[in-house]
Amino acid sequence: MQRTITSRNMRAAEIFQICRVAGEPIFVSEDGQDDMVVMSKDTYVTGLAKLDVYSKLAAAEEQFANGHYVSADTVFQDLREKRERRYV
Repeated sequence: MQRTITSRNMRAAEIFQICRVAGEPIFVSEDGQDDMVVMSKDTYVTGLAKLDVYSKLAAAEEQFANGHYVSADTVFQDLREKRERRYV
């Protein structure tokens, strides 16, 4: 849910506290217009991680659609062989 606050009479420390409590980006408006988006570092890092996962999923879906995939049996067999070589 988008939360908007006004910058008028708002101190930076108060905005930071609102961001931490909300756990999501806060839109800061000035003169009735959205002007900035402020978020905590944790919210930012989590958002970047989600984008990375979505990007990798999109690439995997494209590869699958183009016929570039390996069966699960082959993958697990390769993993078993790698594990066995490591412990020999």
